[in-house]
Amino acid sequence: MAFFSASVLSAQFRDAIHSIRVHGEIESNGRTLNFSQVTKGQNHIRASILAPDGSVSVTVFFNQDKIYLEEDLPDNKSVRELSGEDAAAYLLDLLALNPAYHFRPNNGFNLRHPIFEGFSLEIKRVEASDPSDQDESSEQIRPIEQLRLIDLSVERDPILRTIRYLENFPEGKHGQTPRKIAFTDNSTGEGGTITLKDYNYNVGLPYFLFKPEGISSDSYK
Repeated sequence: MAFFSASVLSAQFRDAIHSIRVHGEIESNGRTLNFSQVTKGQNHIRASILAPDGSVSVTVFFNQDKIYLEEDLPDNKSVRELSGEDAAAYLLDLLALNPAYHFRPNNGFNLRHPIFEGFSLEIKRVEASDPSDQDESSEQIRPIEQLRLIDLSVERDPILRTIRYLENFPEGKHGQTPRKIAFTDNSTGEGGTITLKDYNYNVGLPYFLFKPEGISSDSYK
């Protein structure tokens, strides 16, 4: 994975990003599923996974301070709010699709968000190609190589989730975007890969997209 100079990375968000739309595929346990995610600012994210025949879909909604999981099965549809380990793991998964946007030094996602309370997010960045360029400021803007979610209440095997960036798209005007990502649920050993097909920026995304059905506006803003 190539190292990008500080001057290039610091300029990567010169053009304001208001929304991001991503499409791709998830491969896990021998199955390939279609995947899409839309992001509006730092606090509105929606990701959907769809079976190839369209019979089953799972959608995760994040809006400000809550995460909901909606499962649409052939004979049943349910929505439930996630908490604790599940909420933290799902939130990391959502943020991981746009690392240069959510984990940038300024105006990125608030890593002290209440959903991450009791957990630690370990961010490992690509090593500097120049040994003299090892200071903290340059470290913060180097591309991310790996993310790990750690449960602070557990001493033995505290790592819950590991995400590794395997391949990136060529650098564009909105910065670096991942093309292939490996993810592992460390508690079960299960994992897979996400292959992203395309990114679209600043598309119109109404706020109602980030609210699951059956959840009142009063409890979900």
